[in-house]
Amino acid sequence: LGKIASNGHLLKGFKPVHWCTDCGSALAEAEVEYKDKVSPSIDVRFKAADETALLSKFELTEGHEGHGDVSIV
Repeated sequence: LGKIASNGHLLKGFKPVHWCTDCGSALAEAEVEYKDKVSPSIDVRFKAADETALLSKFELTEGHEGHGDVSIV
């Protein structure tokens, strides 16, 4: 991977190109198998008694929505 990056063949794009190192060609999306993963995260929904008071407790800044230990969606 280091050699690939140093040769300028590693570029940032919109989606990855899956590459077969055996045959040296790109793989079709249908050829890629993904491993099932169990996540320890949970999604919980509560109704706020006072939405304005709740939102005032969070530092909501433009461009940082949904990041951190607690997020409001």
